[in-house]
Amino acid sequence: MRRVLVIERSLETIAAARSALESKGFEVEIAMHGGTGIEIVTSRRIDAVLLGLDDLEVSGEDLLQRVKESKPGIPILVTGDRIEDVRAAGQIDDRVESYLPKPLDGEQFLAELERIATLVAS
Repeated sequence: MRRVLVIERSLETIAAARSALESKGFEVEIAMHGGTGIEIVTSRRIDAVLLGLDDLEVSGEDLLQRVKESKPGIPILVTGDRIEDVRAAGQIDDRVESYLPKPLDGEQFLAELERIATLVAS
């Protein structure tokens, strides 16, 4: 089974992601803190990461770097309230497979999940 780690503090986003991911056959791991997310990535088999940039105690850039260092080829889907501001500031780059603004648009989110599923399967 494909396993996705959701690193996110918003309960609404976690619930939406869990529901959508499980409906597509993914196993879901949840980390509400960046440090916990890093522990999970380094200690378990994770096929993809859904990373919420907002309200984590670890900066999004630092967390992204640490995930990529521990699992260089892992696909990462980033979500955030001000995702365009983050992208424009160059805080995240080509290490990310996709960017989605919050609140998550259901259709767009599912399309990205399908794309990530293809990446994970290859």
